[in-house]
This record gives sequence, structure tokens and C-alpha cells, in this order.
Amino acid sequence: MKLQLNNGARMPCIALGSWVGTGPEEIARASSWLLTALEAGYRHIDTAVLYGTEVAVGEAVRQSGIPRKDLFITTKLPLHHTKRVRESLGQKPETHWTRLLRSVVVYKDNHPLPLNADGSLMLDETCDFNDTWKEMEKVLASGKVKSIGVSNFSMKTYE
Repeated sequence: MKLQLNNGARMPCIALGSWVGTGPEEIARASSWLLTALEAGYRHIDTAVLYGTEVAVGEAVRQSGIPRKDLFITTKLPLHHTKRVRESLGQKPETHWTRLLRSVVVYKDNHPLPLNADGSLMLDETCDFNDTWKEMEKVLASGKVKSIGVSNFSMKTYE
């Protein structure tokens, strides 16, 4: 079963979440069980920038041999990534991450925040949702992703 999004894209209703923990061993094992899930029939993989499993998802997709057009890969960006939307989506050629993405969702932070190299919290107090959304629209217009949306927003926050 698939849902039709407002832009006409069709998204499978059931997705496999790719959160595995923060340890390097868990992340290293992720591509194996993600591949098993793809072989078992999953066609929607849900991940997030903070999960750290982008490479594992990409490896599983490549190893599966499933045509890319048959998969829906969703990632999520923290709201405070306004000035780092493209960077957060792995727009580095060596990752090929943007070729995998089908949908990008911005979420209201309820997860641990990223840290600067010195260990301090990486926050941008000058950003707001509208600015982040505008940056996401630019990525959508570039063709790097097929859909954008929101997650973990209350109706009050969304409005």
C-alpha cells in the first residue's frame, strides 16, 4: 500500500527505520540487516542525519540490486540545519547519498543535538522553520530529492 503525496509521488506506507545506536559496531552491521529487509520486501527506508547510517543504507541498496525507482528513501534534518541543508544531505560526490534520497523531512528537534569539534552544542539560534523550508525547497528544485515534508510537528507548530 502506498500513499500519494501532494506532489504526486507515491510513498510506501510501511518503512523500515534505520536507527541502530551510536556505536561504530552497530553502524557497521547496519548494511547487513538493511539488505535482509530489502530482500524481504521493504521498499521504504527511513533514516535521519543524526542516525549516521547513510553509508549503510547506500551499501544495502547497491547490494540489493533493486532498481532505484522502486525504492523510497527518507531522511530527516534537524530544524537548526538551516544554513547546512545541502551539507546535511551529503552533497559530497563520494557518498552518492543524494542519488538515493526520495524524500527529505525537517523535524522539530527532540533528539540529541550535534556537537562542534570542541564539544559545545552546535546551534544556530538565528534560524527558523521557514528559513530551513526555503533551503529544502532549493534542494527539491535542483532535482536531488523528489519530496519534502515535516515530521514530529504538532499542529500548533506547523500552523
